[in-house]
Amino acid sequence: MPDSNRDPKNQRAEAAGKKSPPGPDFKIPRPQKGSEIGGGSGLRRPRERGSLPVFGGANWIILWFVITLGVAGGNLLSGFIGSLALGYQLRAVLSSLNEGVDETATQIESELQESAERRAAEQREYRRESDRGQTLARQCNEWRSAHNELDTYTTAQNMEKYCGAYHEYLQTGRLTID
Repeated sequence: MPDSNRDPKNQRAEAAGKKSPPGPDFKIPRPQKGSEIGGGSGLRRPRERGSLPVFGGANWIILWFVITLGVAGGNLLSGFIGSLALGYQLRAVLSSLNEGVDETATQIESELQESAERRAAEQREYRRESDRGQTLARQCNEWRSAHNELDTYTTAQNMEKYCGAYHEYLQTGRLTID
C-alpha cells in the first residue's frame, strides 16, 4: 500500500512503533481442519484422558440405586409431612366441632329441662283437676281440719296418710293409698 493512501494518524502511530488498528478489509483468521487448535475434529479441542469419570456397568447400577433411594426417600418424607399437616388440620376442625357440640349440648340440655319442668307442671295441674285429684284433695283437707279440731293420734296419722298420698299423686301420678 502506498504511503499517500494511509491515514496520517496511522502513520504517526507506526512512526512511534505502535501497531495501527486493522483496516476495513481486515479478516479474522479461522482455524482449519486438522490444525493444532481444532485437533482434527472441527473446532473442538480434543479431551484429555481422565478429565471426566468413566462409568462402567457397576457404577451405573450404583448411580441408579442412589437416585432411586433419593426419589423414594423424598416421596416418603413428602407423605409424612403431608400427613402431619392433615393431622393438624383435623385436630383444628375437631376442636372447633367439639366447641360447637358442647354449646349445642348445653343449649339442648337446658331446653329439655325447661320442657320437662313445663310438662311436669302441666301434668300436676291435670292431676289436680282430675276426679281422683279432687277426691284426694278433699280427703286431705277434711283430715287436716279434723286434726286441727281434735288433735289426736288417729287424726294426725290419717292427715299424713291422705295428704302424703295427695302430694305423691300430684308429683308422680301414682296412688299409694289402700
